[in-house]
Amino acid sequence: MFLGGEKHEVNNGQFLRGVWHRMKAFWAKKKKDIIKIAKLLLTIAAFVYLIKIAQPEKVITYLVRIDTSLLLIIILLKFISDLFKIWKWMLFARVQVADFSFLTALRSFYMGMTLAVITPFAIGELGRGALASETNKAELSGLVLIDKIFDLATVTLFALSGLAVLIRRAYLIVIIVICYFLGLYLMKRLFALWSKKGFSERNNSRFFAKLISSFRTVPNTLIWKQAWLSIIYFMLFYFQAYLIMMAYRDDFPLEVVLYFPLITLSTILPITIGGLGIREGTAILLLKQYQIPEAIAFNTFFMHFVIANVLAGLLGAILFLFPRKGLE
Repeated sequence: MFLGGEKHEVNNGQFLRGVWHRMKAFWAKKKKDIIKIAKLLLTIAAFVYLIKIAQPEKVITYLVRIDTSLLLIIILLKFISDLFKIWKWMLFARVQVADFSFLTALRSFYMGMTLAVITPFAIGELGRGALASETNKAELSGLVLIDKIFDLATVTLFALSGLAVLIRRAYLIVIIVICYFLGLYLMKRLFALWSKKGFSERNNSRFFAKLISSFRTVPNTLIWKQAWLSIIYFMLFYFQAYLIMMAYRDDFPLEVVLYFPLITLSTILPITIGGLGIREGTAILLLKQYQIPEAIAFNTFFMHFVIANVLAGLLGAILFLFPRKGLE
């Protein structure tokens, strides 16, 4: 009896180990697909939940009563603000490719936005470098990453400055701005130091090799110019969001704009597709203190996402249909 029981336990152990190994193999093979399905389900669940909070009839009512003439101005302003982003990308790209044209920058920017729509903080834009050039993919991809770092730093600048105003410590803005420019400069110095020490070679990291070699060649004067272009772009970006809110024909305090960068930062969390649901939920939560209806907070930032990202992504999708030489 004892031996039979021991054999039974051994068989059970082997069976469980076999199941465990099969599960591990399945996860390794289907990991990406499972994560994609999970994110899709979370996105749908978050969106449905937020619409329920905002009340579907109110969401539709506010959408219907939006000022369409102001909406057209916002769309126009969106493409004007894009010119600053495209100009910034062109200047970065010319560090590696001297004859990088504005049309090449425009084409690769919008094609990159097609990939950005479904990724957190538009990180899919990293494909922009590969789409811009066949021969300088690695270097340009490194510069796109630097461009995204500038964007993140600038949004953080606005977020911290907004918080300083909200807590009645506006003098802190001076310190925050100094830290912003100093941080960008020190980042370049740090990358130059890593290059001298052979950091990427020792760690066998192609990622850091790209990043370091790209950023090392960026002149100091270009860093300041890019910083100001980023600031101008995001000022226009948040002005668009405020105009969308005003398009619902309600009077809102200008102070609400101070929360907009925090709402943008919430999309860094890679929980849902394109930050959908996270962005709108954060807006509902933060703007509630100004008695802004949940439906307006939801509609404003969903509409802002559509105008700022989806429109650009659709234009990029159209450009994918045309050969590169035909547009340059």
